[in-house]
Amino acid sequence: MQYKHIKSALTGALITALLLTGCKGDTIIDPHAGQIQVLYGSDGLVWVDEQKNVPVSDFTPEDFTSDGQYMRYTGTDYTAAYGIDVSEHQNNIDWAQVADSGVEFVMIRSGYRGSTKGQLYIDSYFQENIEGALANGLAVGVYFFSQATTEAEAVAEADYVIAQLKEYSDRITMPVVYDWEQTGMDDARTVELPAEQITACAEKFCSTIAQAGYTPGVYFNRHMGYYFFDFTNLSQYVLWFAGEGDYPDFHYRHNMWQYTFKGEIPGIDGEVDLDLYLTPAEE
Repeated sequence: MQYKHIKSALTGALITALLLTGCKGDTIIDPHAGQIQVLYGSDGLVWVDEQKNVPVSDFTPEDFTSDGQYMRYTGTDYTAAYGIDVSEHQNNIDWAQVADSGVEFVMIRSGYRGSTKGQLYIDSYFQENIEGALANGLAVGVYFFSQATTEAEAVAEADYVIAQLKEYSDRITMPVVYDWEQTGMDDARTVELPAEQITACAEKFCSTIAQAGYTPGVYFNRHMGYYFFDFTNLSQYVLWFAGEGDYPDFHYRHNMWQYTFKGEIPGIDGEVDLDLYLTPAEE
């Protein structure tokens, strides 16, 4: 698979070079100036605007393998922890079974902002989930589903999460993550929010979380990562990439990978997201 990608990239570079010189040696405008080719899941290689001075990922296909149910990291440059992320959509969870299955960490949704009216809500299973996970020895982090449209709203969301975590603060060892997503709803209050504002909200959420003593992070898929978030400043935080594939193929450096939305874990009825948390081996 890797060689096919390299071949495609070289072919694209050759075509671009030919376009630049023209048939008679005339110089023409490069249609991809300021862009790079990246892997975009099943779409293969696509052109996107380059984000300069942002660290690039060094994950390779050879470092990951699937045992039919879970993705495993087989490389030597990172240490991997295996986890899940949950919300009220999983209903009641048997956390003892989850821990016995080999899951090492869990990311728990603490709450969310409504897409149309913008009201803040607690996840109805948050307390049950965090107490069950902690009681069974799992490393715990949280995420908040944001629909912030202003930096002030992003701060309000961060403060909301901080208040929820107050009695658990010394036991939160995984990141506290900003999860801003497009809902696809025509009446969503975020429909025409520009990329610059989405990034500004993420930065404000993360800086507020950091000031409270937690490790901040940002969740994104390929579309949000390549077309909305500017990682110039966000790269200092934990980056949680969501994208199915043979390995975490997002171009820029990231720390977490949500590799499937259809996992199965003992103790949870129905499907659940499965994740890897990858830490440089020297840390």
